[in-house]
Amino acid sequence: MLAACALEHPADGVEPLLVPVSQDAEPGIASNLIAAGDVVAVVAFEPELLPAGLLGEFEAPTVGWTLDPAAAANLPEVDRLVVTGAASPEADVWRSLPLPVADSAYRSPVPRGGAPRGLWLCGDTARRREYLSAFETTMVLLDPGADLAAAMAETDIGVSLHDGQDHALPHRAARSLAAGQLLVSEALDPARGLEPGIDFIEGHDLGEVYMAIEAAGADLAAFRRIRLRGRLKAERFRASTVYPRLVADLLQDLGTFGP
Repeated sequence: MLAACALEHPADGVEPLLVPVSQDAEPGIASNLIAAGDVVAVVAFEPELLPAGLLGEFEAPTVGWTLDPAAAANLPEVDRLVVTGAASPEADVWRSLPLPVADSAYRSPVPRGGAPRGLWLCGDTARRREYLSAFETTMVLLDPGADLAAAMAETDIGVSLHDGQDHALPHRAARSLAAGQLLVSEALDPARGLEPGIDFIEGHDLGEVYMAIEAAGADLAAFRRIRLRGRLKAERFRASTVYPRLVADLLQDLGTFGP
């Protein structure tokens, strides 16, 4: 997951630092820290997993970005806390933001040619099984599998269903837009700036999702404007844009000059 939202190259004075968490850490988790200039600010992903004392060694303002607000309720080494969803009442949250999308995930919204094909942006979830038991979709809908980027390159439409109480924009849906796909999704709350009917096709229930998928499969070209707008709106999630802005906000909030 972290590799999919990483800063891959220096951007506006902000650059990634490789700091392994442990020898048996999962691939991608080594890209945990992102620093500005001569380490005047640090963004740390999942700071609750970092070795104690590591962030204190930088002597710089630190943003902790966590996927689990409850686990990060007490982080003395973090000056500001960013979460991806609803925060725990005990956590002192500074920002609630969607995960960035790595620059390498961005593609032009060019149709593949041939019959449109869709991609489930969710795995084998209860909501997806409910959909498949109720509707016989005529368009091919692929499973995301292990290589989501490769699956997106082979499909035109991304289908996002909720499976729980969190209805915020999923990271896979943001990646779908970045990859130039037409996004079909259940209603998003918060939508992170996306507008239904303009940036993506919204379905308030499984029936509406089914109708949207069928319509897109029958005439993908009719949704070209929505596809283009969604790809344009995805620029706000681009990693090389998000991290410099976040660092600048941090330094301004703390009254510190930037790099």
